[in-house]
Amino acid sequence: FFFFKFGLMEAVVSTQSTGEELAKKLSEGQQMSKKEIDERDIKLRLLKEQITSALDEKSIARQEQLKELSRELEHTTQENRLLHKRIQDMSFKIQHCDSCVKLKTQLKTIQDGKRMVDINILKPIKEKGKMK
Repeated sequence: FFFFKFGLMEAVVSTQSTGEELAKKLSEGQQMSKKEIDERDIKLRLLKEQITSALDEKSIARQEQLKELSRELEHTTQENRLLHKRIQDMSFKIQHCDSCVKLKTQLKTIQDGKRMVDINILKPIKEKGKMK
């Protein structure tokens, strides 16, 4: 009975020590897992910050590109307006050209002179026809 009791005590002590060892190993495992999780959290946080930074840089670059394109568009629009105005001015000058007006006046004078010549030539012919 004594051996049984001593054996039982030994078994209980052994079980307790095994339980303590298991609890200690479990605690160590949890600490290792917690440490690994913390390390992963730090790595994830750094990765997120890097991604955010990269996206911000791309966003800033895109904004700069848009600004540059807007400036180019404004410049091209101004050039277009200037060219359109020049075309209108040239068109107006062509329509109201002093040389053209002078040439038209000269042409009218020549045409009027030709009529006068025709009248002067035809007048004696008509008079001869009346005389007969």
